[in-house]
Amino acid sequence: MAALPGWRRLKPVMFAARVIGPVPYRLLAVSTNMSSMPATGLIERLLATTYVLWICALAVNLIVESRRLPLITTVAAG
Repeated sequence: MAALPGWRRLKPVMFAARVIGPVPYRLLAVSTNMSSMPATGLIERLLATTYVLWICALAVNLIVESRRLPLITTVAAG
């Protein structure tokens, strides 16, 4: 996605998801092996929030790019 000009602005979001995303998975794996881990719900919320924000950023960028595309085609045609 970094090769596409319209997607370059999502590079920080993609990097953050790539770095932060695996951390809750590992924490959940550790918490399942412990008998009492009170922060399991918090870890699950962190995992869900990380990926929801990532999906929202992708959706917003798709909306922006889809609105920009007709402008490019009408300028090229006219």
